[in-house]
Amino acid sequence: DHPERALRELSANAHLVVIGARGRSRGLELGQVSRRIVMAALCPVMVVGSDVRPRTSSDSVGAAD
Repeated sequence: DHPERALRELSANAHLVVIGARGRSRGLELGQVSRRIVMAALCPVMVVGSDVRPRTSSDSVGAAD
């Protein structure tokens, strides 16, 4: 199936859809499919950039990155 159609259909039963951004120009550049999913998903969508690092238990909440 086409990725956009499959993700849209799966979003009907999901709590969250997570998609990656291309990360060009240090921004959150979305591809064609990602852009469409942000607009058409039936649940919240989180866009994650390539330079995002996971938080650890030693990171303090609210600290500036």
